[in-house]
Amino acid sequence: MKKIVLLVVLMLSTVSMAMASKDSRGVLLMSEEEWMNFYNQPGNDIPLCAIIGSLKMEEGYIKDGKKMGETLAENKKRQRDISLALAGQGLKDVNQGNTKVHELYYAAVCKRFTDKEYNMVGSPSFKNEMERIFSEHQFEYDVTE
Repeated sequence: MKKIVLLVVLMLSTVSMAMASKDSRGVLLMSEEEWMNFYNQPGNDIPLCAIIGSLKMEEGYIKDGKKMGETLAENKKRQRDISLALAGQGLKDVNQGNTKVHELYYAAVCKRFTDKEYNMVGSPSFKNEMERIFSEHQFEYDVTE
C-alpha cells in the first residue's frame, strides 16, 4: 500500500513539475491541453477561456517588462476584437460597454486562479488584472438544481 501511495505522489509531482516550466524570460510554458485545463473550470473545455486568459497573461508579462511576441497595443487590439465579436453575438456588458465584454465572459465562464497558480505564472500584473476582472464581474450561481 505504501508503494502505491508513493507511486501516486511521484506521478503527481512529475505532472506538477512539467506544468511549471518557464522559458529564459520567465514566461510560463505548457502544452495546449495543459493551457485548456489551466484556464477552464474543471470539466469544461472551452477554447475561448484559453484565448482570453492567454491574452491577459501576455498583457501581464508585457506590463512586467518581459519581451513578448507583440506589443501591448497589439495585445489590447486583439482583446477588443474578441469583445466586439462577443458583443456581435449578443453578449453585453451594461456597465463597461462593448470593449470589455471578453472580461465579463471570462469571469462568468472561465476559471479563477489560486495563489499557487498566480505564483506559477509569476506576473504581478496578471494577478492584479485577473483579480480586478473577478471583483468587477461577480456572479452568484444556484447549485441546488
